[in-house]
Amino acid sequence: MKHFEDVAPLYDDIRETEIWPSLLRTIVQLDVARDLIMDVATGTGLYGVRLAEHGYHVIGVDSNRHMLAQAVLKARRRKCDFRGLLGTAEQIPVADGSIRTMMSTNAIHHFDLPAHVREVIRILQPGGCYVVFTRFQEQNKRSLWGQMFPGFAAKENRLYQPHDFEQVGRDYPELVLESVEELAFENRFCAEHLLEVARCRKYSTFAFYNDSEFRRACDVFRFRLAEWREDHYTAEIGKVVFRRQ
Repeated sequence: MKHFEDVAPLYDDIRETEIWPSLLRTIVQLDVARDLIMDVATGTGLYGVRLAEHGYHVIGVDSNRHMLAQAVLKARRRKCDFRGLLGTAEQIPVADGSIRTMMSTNAIHHFDLPAHVREVIRILQPGGCYVVFTRFQEQNKRSLWGQMFPGFAAKENRLYQPHDFEQVGRDYPELVLESVEELAFENRFCAEHLLEVARCRKYSTFAFYNDSEFRRACDVFRFRLAEWREDHYTAEIGKVVFRRQ
Protein backbone atom coordinates (compact mmCIF):
# COMPACT_ATOMS: atom_id res chain seq x y z
CA MET A 1 0.00 0.00 0.00
CA LYS A 2 1.52 3.31 -1.10
CA HIS A 3 0.35 4.99 2.11
CA PHE A 4 3.03 3.13 4.07
CA GLU A 5 5.78 4.05 1.62
CA ASP A 6 4.86 7.70 2.13
CA VAL A 7 4.73 7.62 5.94
CA ALA A 8 7.67 5.25 6.55
CA PRO A 9 10.24 7.98 7.43
CA LEU A 10 7.89 9.68 9.92
CA TYR A 11 5.90 6.71 11.19
CA ASP A 12 7.57 6.44 14.59
CA ASP A 13 7.04 10.16 15.23
CA ILE A 14 3.32 10.18 14.48
CA ARG A 15 2.22 6.84 15.93
CA GLU A 16 1.26 6.62 19.61
CA THR A 17 2.66 3.73 21.63
CA GLU A 18 0.18 3.59 24.51
CA ILE A 19 -0.35 -0.15 24.06
CA TRP A 20 3.30 -0.92 24.82
CA PRO A 21 2.89 -1.67 28.58
CA SER A 22 -0.02 -4.02 27.87
CA LEU A 23 1.85 -5.72 25.02
CA LEU A 24 4.97 -6.28 27.12
CA ARG A 25 2.91 -7.50 30.08
CA THR A 26 1.06 -9.95 27.82
CA ILE A 27 4.29 -11.34 26.38
CA VAL A 28 5.75 -11.72 29.89
CA GLN A 29 2.59 -13.48 31.11
CA LEU A 30 2.82 -15.93 28.22
CA ASP A 31 6.18 -16.98 29.69
CA VAL A 32 7.97 -16.68 26.36
CA ALA A 33 11.29 -16.78 28.26
CA ARG A 34 13.13 -14.60 25.75
CA ASP A 35 12.11 -17.05 23.04
CA LEU A 36 11.63 -16.26 19.35
CA ILE A 37 8.72 -13.92 18.60
CA MET A 38 7.33 -13.16 15.15
CA ASP A 39 5.87 -9.68 14.65
CA VAL A 40 3.54 -9.82 11.63
CA ALA A 41 3.29 -6.52 9.71
CA THR A 42 6.02 -5.11 11.91
CA GLY A 43 6.19 -1.88 9.91
CA THR A 44 9.05 0.22 11.25
CA GLY A 45 9.47 -2.17 14.19
CA LEU A 46 7.59 0.17 16.50
CA TYR A 47 6.99 -2.71 18.91
CA GLY A 48 9.10 -5.51 17.43
CA VAL A 49 12.39 -3.64 17.85
CA ARG A 50 11.35 -2.52 21.31
CA LEU A 51 10.76 -6.15 22.34
CA ALA A 52 14.19 -7.03 20.93
CA GLU A 53 15.66 -4.30 23.13
CA HIS A 54 14.11 -6.14 26.09
CA GLY A 55 16.06 -9.28 25.22
CA TYR A 56 13.62 -11.15 22.98
CA HIS A 57 14.66 -12.63 19.65
CA VAL A 58 12.30 -11.03 17.13
CA ILE A 59 11.55 -11.69 13.47
CA GLY A 60 9.69 -8.75 11.98
CA VAL A 61 7.70 -9.62 8.85
CA ASP A 62 6.40 -6.95 6.49
CA SER A 63 5.41 -6.70 2.85
CA ASN A 64 6.56 -3.08 2.53
CA ARG A 65 10.29 -2.75 1.86
CA HIS A 66 10.37 0.89 2.94
CA MET A 67 8.84 0.25 6.36
CA LEU A 68 10.95 -2.87 6.90
CA ALA A 69 14.14 -0.99 6.03
CA GLN A 70 13.37 1.54 8.77
CA ALA A 71 12.91 -1.30 11.28
CA VAL A 72 16.17 -3.01 10.33
CA LEU A 73 18.09 0.27 10.48
CA LYS A 74 16.64 1.08 13.89
CA ALA A 75 17.56 -2.36 15.24
CA ARG A 76 21.09 -2.07 13.88
CA ARG A 77 21.54 1.30 15.60
CA ARG A 78 20.20 -0.07 18.87
CA LYS A 79 22.23 -3.29 18.59
CA CYS A 80 19.34 -5.63 19.35
CA ASP A 81 18.30 -9.05 18.07
CA PHE A 82 15.73 -8.13 15.42
CA ARG A 83 15.68 -9.67 11.95
CA GLY A 84 13.59 -8.23 9.14
CA LEU A 85 11.84 -10.66 6.78
CA LEU A 86 10.04 -9.63 3.61
CA GLY A 87 6.71 -11.43 3.33
CA THR A 88 2.95 -11.02 3.47
CA ALA A 89 0.65 -11.97 6.31
CA GLU A 90 -0.74 -14.71 4.08
CA GLN A 91 2.63 -16.09 2.92
CA ILE A 92 5.42 -15.98 5.49
CA PRO A 93 8.65 -17.67 4.39
CA VAL A 94 9.37 -19.79 7.48
CA ALA A 95 9.06 -23.51 8.20
CA ASP A 96 5.97 -25.23 9.59
CA GLY A 97 5.75 -25.22 13.39
CA SER A 98 8.80 -22.99 13.73
CA ILE A 99 7.44 -20.18 15.94
CA ARG A 100 6.12 -20.31 19.51
CA THR A 101 4.75 -16.76 19.75
CA MET A 102 3.31 -14.47 17.07
CA MET A 103 1.91 -10.98 17.43
CA SER A 104 0.36 -8.28 15.29
CA THR A 105 -0.46 -4.68 16.23
CA ASN A 106 -2.86 -2.37 14.40
CA ALA A 107 -2.58 -4.36 11.19
CA ILE A 108 -4.91 -7.35 10.98
CA HIS A 109 -7.59 -5.34 9.15
CA HIS A 110 -5.16 -5.18 6.20
CA PHE A 111 -4.93 -9.00 5.95
CA ASP A 112 -6.96 -11.58 4.07
CA LEU A 113 -8.17 -13.01 7.38
CA PRO A 114 -8.91 -16.66 6.40
CA ALA A 115 -5.62 -16.99 4.50
CA HIS A 116 -3.73 -15.35 7.35
CA VAL A 117 -5.31 -17.61 9.98
CA ARG A 118 -4.32 -20.70 7.97
CA GLU A 119 -0.75 -19.38 7.86
CA VAL A 120 -0.74 -18.76 11.61
CA ILE A 121 -1.90 -22.35 12.20
CA ARG A 122 0.86 -23.63 9.90
CA ILE A 123 3.61 -21.66 11.59
CA LEU A 124 2.72 -21.85 15.28
CA GLN A 125 4.00 -24.69 17.41
CA PRO A 126 1.40 -26.66 19.42
CA GLY A 127 0.69 -24.63 22.56
CA GLY A 128 1.99 -21.47 20.89
CA CYS A 129 0.12 -18.16 21.07
CA TYR A 130 -0.91 -15.42 18.69
CA VAL A 131 -1.52 -11.98 20.26
CA VAL A 132 -3.45 -9.41 18.21
CA PHE A 133 -3.97 -5.75 19.07
CA THR A 134 -6.54 -4.09 16.83
CA ARG A 135 -9.15 -1.35 16.98
CA PHE A 136 -12.61 -2.81 16.94
CA GLN A 137 -15.11 -1.15 14.62
CA GLU A 138 -17.20 0.32 17.45
CA GLN A 139 -14.08 1.61 19.18
CA ASN A 140 -13.12 3.41 16.00
CA LYS A 141 -16.55 5.04 15.74
CA ARG A 142 -16.39 6.45 19.27
CA SER A 143 -12.71 7.50 19.07
CA LEU A 144 -11.64 11.14 18.86
CA TRP A 145 -10.94 10.58 15.16
CA GLY A 146 -14.23 8.85 14.52
CA GLN A 147 -16.17 11.60 16.28
CA MET A 148 -14.26 14.67 15.09
CA PHE A 149 -12.61 13.99 11.74
CA PRO A 150 -15.32 14.15 9.03
CA GLY A 151 -15.97 10.83 7.33
CA PHE A 152 -13.36 8.89 9.30
CA ALA A 153 -15.68 6.30 10.85
CA ALA A 154 -17.77 5.89 7.71
CA LYS A 155 -14.78 5.36 5.41
CA GLU A 156 -13.05 2.80 7.67
CA ASN A 157 -14.99 -0.37 6.94
CA ARG A 158 -12.13 -2.87 7.27
CA LEU A 159 -12.08 -3.20 11.05
CA TYR A 160 -13.35 -6.26 12.90
CA GLN A 161 -15.66 -6.74 15.86
CA PRO A 162 -15.10 -9.21 18.74
CA HIS A 163 -17.60 -11.64 17.24
CA ASP A 164 -15.45 -11.89 14.10
CA PHE A 165 -12.62 -13.36 16.19
CA GLU A 166 -15.06 -15.64 17.97
CA GLN A 167 -16.06 -16.89 14.52
CA VAL A 168 -12.40 -17.57 13.69
CA GLY A 169 -12.26 -19.85 16.75
CA ARG A 170 -15.32 -21.72 15.52
CA ASP A 171 -14.13 -22.00 11.92
CA TYR A 172 -10.59 -23.08 12.83
CA PRO A 173 -10.65 -25.39 15.88
CA GLU A 174 -6.84 -25.71 15.71
CA LEU A 175 -6.70 -22.09 16.92
CA VAL A 176 -8.48 -21.66 20.25
CA LEU A 177 -9.67 -18.18 21.20
CA GLU A 178 -8.39 -17.67 24.74
CA SER A 179 -9.48 -14.10 25.41
CA VAL A 180 -10.92 -10.91 23.92
CA GLU A 181 -10.46 -7.66 25.86
CA GLU A 182 -11.16 -4.00 25.29
CA LEU A 183 -8.49 -1.66 26.61
CA ALA A 184 -8.69 2.11 27.16
CA PHE A 185 -5.94 4.70 27.59
CA GLU A 186 -5.88 8.38 28.37
CA ASN A 187 -3.76 10.44 25.98
CA ARG A 188 -2.72 14.04 26.47
CA PHE A 189 -4.74 16.36 24.25
CA CYS A 190 -2.67 18.65 22.03
CA ALA A 191 -4.51 20.20 19.08
CA GLU A 192 -1.29 21.07 17.24
CA HIS A 193 0.00 17.50 17.49
CA LEU A 194 -3.31 16.00 16.37
CA LEU A 195 -3.43 18.32 13.38
CA GLU A 196 0.12 17.36 12.45
CA VAL A 197 -0.77 13.68 12.76
CA ALA A 198 -3.68 14.28 10.37
CA ARG A 199 -1.57 16.21 7.89
CA CYS A 200 0.98 13.39 7.87
CA ARG A 201 -1.89 10.95 7.21
CA LYS A 202 -0.96 8.69 10.11
CA TYR A 203 -3.90 6.35 9.55
CA SER A 204 -4.27 4.38 6.35
CA THR A 205 -7.95 5.41 6.51
CA PHE A 206 -6.84 8.77 5.12
CA ALA A 207 -5.93 7.05 1.84
CA PHE A 208 -9.69 6.82 1.18
CA TYR A 209 -9.95 10.64 0.89
CA ASN A 210 -9.17 12.51 -2.31
CA ASP A 211 -6.98 15.60 -1.86
CA SER A 212 -9.71 18.23 -1.85
CA GLU A 213 -11.94 16.16 0.44
CA PHE A 214 -9.03 15.64 2.82
CA ARG A 215 -8.24 19.36 2.96
CA ARG A 216 -11.86 20.20 3.75
CA ALA A 217 -11.96 17.52 6.44
CA CYS A 218 -8.77 18.92 8.01
CA ASP A 219 -10.33 22.40 8.14
CA VAL A 220 -13.38 21.05 9.99
CA PHE A 221 -11.14 18.98 12.26
CA ARG A 222 -9.12 22.09 13.17
CA PHE A 223 -12.31 23.95 14.08
CA ARG A 224 -13.57 21.07 16.22
CA LEU A 225 -10.24 20.70 18.02
CA ALA A 226 -10.36 24.38 18.97
CA GLU A 227 -13.61 23.71 20.83
CA TRP A 228 -12.13 20.84 22.92
CA ARG A 229 -12.08 21.74 26.62
CA GLU A 230 -10.35 18.73 28.24
CA ASP A 231 -6.59 18.17 28.66
CA HIS A 232 -6.87 14.53 27.58
CA TYR A 233 -8.85 12.17 25.39
CA THR A 234 -9.55 8.43 25.51
CA ALA A 235 -8.06 5.96 23.03
CA GLU A 236 -9.25 2.36 22.86
CA ILE A 237 -7.99 -0.87 21.35
CA GLY A 238 -8.91 -4.54 21.43
CA LYS A 239 -6.61 -7.35 22.52
CA VAL A 240 -7.20 -10.87 21.23
CA VAL A 241 -5.22 -13.97 22.24
CA PHE A 242 -5.33 -17.29 20.37
CA ARG A 243 -3.58 -20.52 21.33
CA ARG A 244 -2.57 -23.25 18.89
CA GLN A 245 -3.94 -26.69 19.73
